Amino acid sequence: VRRNCTNKGLKEAMEILSAMDEQEIPIHSDVYASLLEACAKHRALGFGKRVHKHMLNRKIKQTPFLWSKLVNMYAQCGSIENARLVFEAMGKDRTVFSWNAMIAGYMREGMCRDALELYSRMKRDGFKPDKFTFPRVLKACGGLGNLQEAKEVHYDVVKRGLEFDVFIANALMDVYAKCGYIEIARELFDRMPHRDIVSWNTIITGYGQNGRYDEALVLFRKMSLEGVNPDGVSVASVLPACAYMGSLKQGKEIHQYMFRCGIELNAFVGCGLIDMYSKCGRIQNARQVFDETPKTDLALWNAMIQGYALHGQGKSALELFNEIVLSGKKPDHITLLSFLYACNHAGMASEGRKYFYSMSQNYGVTPGVEHYACMVDLLGRAGFLAGRWEEVDRVRRVMRVKGLKRVAGRCWIEVKNRVHTFLVCDTWHPQSDQIYEKLESLIKQIKEAGYVPDTNFVLHDVDEEKKLNILCGHSVKLALAFGLISTYPGTLRQITKNLRVCGDCP
Repeated sequence: VRRNCTNKGLKEAMEILSAMDEQEIPIHSDVYASLLEACAKHRALGFGKRVHKHMLNRKIKQTPFLWSKLVNMYAQCGSIENARLVFEAMGKDRTVFSWNAMIAGYMREGMCRDALELYSRMKRDGFKPDKFTFPRVLKACGGLGNLQEAKEVHYDVVKRGLEFDVFIANALMDVYAKCGYIEIARELFDRMPHRDIVSWNTIITGYGQNGRYDEALVLFRKMSLEGVNPDGVSVASVLPACAYMGSLKQGKEIHQYMFRCGIELNAFVGCGLIDMYSKCGRIQNARQVFDETPKTDLALWNAMIQGYALHGQGKSALELFNEIVLSGKKPDHITLLSFLYACNHAGMASEGRKYFYSMSQNYGVTPGVEHYACMVDLLGRAGFLAGRWEEVDRVRRVMRVKGLKRVAGRCWIEVKNRVHTFLVCDTWHPQSDQIYEKLESLIKQIKEAGYVPDTNFVLHDVDEEKKLNILCGHSVKLALAFGLISTYPGTLRQITKNLRVCGDCP
């Protein structure tokens, strides 16, 4: 029986168990433990239930060891209610292993609040959490974005002397980063006596999650210098930084590094590369990556449709959407949202409306807030909402009440392997005086060539002169002026913007 358990021969193991039953051969509790472990490992809930029933029929003595194996089997197989029933029935026979198994089961089902409540109960009942408890509980804190509870768990970790256990330290960094406290995460990272590749990936991802893209790229380079070879997760963690800042050169270098080191081009890494190339203006490269990557995950298709949406290639997005349907895959809410954005940016109002109104019936996807927001934008661009200024005022009031803030527009330009960021009317750049001097000269030249500033793109309620000043200080123009004073004539200068470009700037 044990041999079949280790060789994934669960069916054969169960047949042997039945034969032993028929011949009334005594079965040791260790045999049941091995079977339950195998069922948990291979997520074989049906076999696991049969083993449990067999134990009950045989009236096997339920030791804490076997109870815990049962809890773990049900939890690993996703049968959280059965796991809970067995766990509660254990009473005073519970072990730290059974508590950990139950917490892990909650986390596997995304039940973060239940996991934290069980952790508190575990401590109240006098059990000491161990190095397997803390990473799961910290993940629950991160899932809820609960900084206060994360700090309390951190305090428990320190009391147990486990702060620098690599698995726990990684979990601590992750939760602090997710709660927006990247500096605390970095402090933990710097103090770790031993780091593994997960430590590096966690802090790089954390910087990306907190919009600190420069630091993410710096750490990625430092990682290699310290003798830690980046893996696929490292690459996927740093590519969003290249994408967000429009750093095509560094993105390409990372892609080339993958080939040199033999890092597998899977769906996870492929999505990152497609996103990076799309946002850096290289949709052909994005499509090449898509074609070369095994189509094992719908996320890959979604990333490519999003890329086409960014580039206003609605017809290409529609073709890819139809390919998804023909391949037998089922579009999800992200697929449909990406496709609606593509229709929006390509001016395909009729197609967008058609697919929006058929989402539920044809694809089983109920439209969410994002889908409705996209449709409002699509209809607005198509002229269906012209003159509805009272609605604009109402939306602004709702935003103020809910404390919502619009995303600030900003631009990036890469010069000499360094990415420079600009906001509207920005004066923080060290070369700000030279930038504005160059911009003033440029505007003078294009006015002489017939350029007339279009102040309709300034939506602030200010006088005409101030509108002209705001137009002149748009982030795209500042980035362009900086690029011109920092590079040789004829150099290709690529500017990336997080929002749509103002109609006056091109």
